[in-house]
Amino acid sequence: MSTFKQEAIKTITKLKDDATFDEISYEIYVLNQIRKGLDDFENKRTMTMDELLEDSKAW
Repeated sequence: MSTFKQEAIKTITKLKDDATFDEISYEIYVLNQIRKGLDDFENKRTMTMDELLEDSKAW
């Protein structure tokens, strides 16, 4: 897997040349959230839908 920096640069270079700082920040934020989700999945930090529904009853 490539480093976060490499992925961020690749993501930024795909944006249009006049992308705003907010657009760049958003793309990096999304990239980071995806990486966190994949890490959670790989490390079994997930819930089934049934577990989620059961937990939501306590709210």
